[in-house]
Amino acid sequence: GKAASYHSNCAAALMQLGRMREALEACRAALRAEPTLPKACLRAASVQLAIGAVDEARVLYQRAAAGGAVAEAQAGLRSCQSADEELSKLHADLAVRRRGTQSGRLQLLARLEAFCAQAPHNRQLASLRAEALAVAGRFSEGRALCERELKAAERAGGDEASLWLYTLGRLLYDQSELEEASEKLKEALGRPGAPPACKPLLRHAQRLETERTAGNNAFKRGDWAGAVDAYTRALQVDAGHARFNALLYCNRAAAHAKKGLLSQAIADCSASIALDGAYAKAYLRRGELRQQCGDAPRAQEDYSSAQRLDRGAVGLEAARRLHELRSGAGSSRAHAGGGAHAGGGGARGGG
Repeated sequence: GKAASYHSNCAAALMQLGRMREALEACRAALRAEPTLPKACLRAASVQLAIGAVDEARVLYQRAAAGGAVAEAQAGLRSCQSADEELSKLHADLAVRRRGTQSGRLQLLARLEAFCAQAPHNRQLASLRAEALAVAGRFSEGRALCERELKAAERAGGDEASLWLYTLGRLLYDQSELEEASEKLKEALGRPGAPPACKPLLRHAQRLETERTAGNNAFKRGDWAGAVDAYTRALQVDAGHARFNALLYCNRAAAHAKKGLLSQAIADCSASIALDGAYAKAYLRRGELRQQCGDAPRAQEDYSSAQRLDRGAVGLEAARRLHELRSGAGSSRAHAGGGAHAGGGGARGGG
């Protein structure tokens, strides 16, 4: 009818202006006026595809095909399939890059920047870009993007807000800010349209926080074996969380050291460094352990690395120990057994 055609034409004009949320509302008005009008279904599907709502677009293309617009609908369905495949590849690549090199992370970010420039209204790509920004070390930019989009989504209504709450939770999880991540993920699950990955990620965040806290509490009361067990359980939760697992290995090293198991403690420090080569505290702890074992040359190397990587308390402590070791004042001191303590420190969410 005329009303459906009018709203469909309005949607086309709004799309040209980049006003996708308004275009979507115009499409919905057209479909309310005439639910089976092929032109309205095709227009609505194209808007949904443009914003990254592939499942919704697929349903509308199928409805258009049933209404007689077979050729256009089939072309649209092929576009949906391509979009799904590309998004799956990007998700898989991001999972790999979380454990990879910084150059690989920057390459993925550059790809996503290019995709977002080509599809500026695609919220799925924008969400992945926010994650890639954080993974590449630009957390504040990723968080600002999430918060900006979340505000816009909440003003507009609909189910887009859940995507941005999930994405913000994912960023916080990757930063090892587990309590705040859990809050955002719970909020996302309370909204319509929460991504499927939201619930398992929340379980990971809660279990990691539970086991890390159990390990820290056991350490504080002198239960070294209990601390080792709790950190070990935490390490089994998410093998892909390199940043947090580096903290856990470093904390477990402290517990091993308290038990007098210095070789296991050094191995855990090395595992921590292998996961996060910029973790100054792991270098400091390994230096303490190596010094206690009488390996002064390699202890000096570790102290130097810790001093280079950290300009705060860890770096200052490393500088002090390095000076003592070079001057001979600390050559006979057993630093690791008496000085080791559990804790991740700072941006890693504590110990």
